Amino acid sequence: ICGEQDDLFAIAMQASVTVPTAEAADGGQQFAGDWTIGGDVLLLMELRWRWIVVTADVGGRFRKPADLGSVEVGQELLWGLGLTVPALPGTLEAYLEAYGTTTFESFGDRELSPVELLGGVRIWAQEGLSVALAAGSGLGTRGYGAPDVRGVLCFGWAAPPAAE
Repeated sequence: ICGEQDDLFAIAMQASVTVPTAEAADGGQQFAGDWTIGGDVLLLMELRWRWIVVTADVGGRFRKPADLGSVEVGQELLWGLGLTVPALPGTLEAYLEAYGTTTFESFGDRELSPVELLGGVRIWAQEGLSVALAAGSGLGTRGYGAPDVRGVLCFGWAAPPAAE
């Protein structure tokens, strides 16, 4: 929406659509995700200084409610907060992220408000390629889907900045 690569502040929007494909692959699956088409809409914000970047996002997940046995999950508030430290700018960065959800219907309910914390590092290679490794777990709320331990290995690509 606004903010260039070298600006102190940037703001953007993100929208995504989810399509249930697990049942098409194997009709006998359980706990394989949502059963209907849904979507997320998020407002993304970033505050950038030379040695630290603070990110925050907030938005909603919209889908048909699903009964997961002991809980029913429907429309949700999504949020995230992150800190990134470019240890070697353009080559190595360390990050810490907290994120979670809560249902609009039972806002803040412990079982319906999972919160996670992840810490990791990202190495940037040539031409916008990156590899990231992170680990974390669910925090005290222990809502549905919050893991005891989660590990993340990510291979990514971002378009290199345009030459001036």
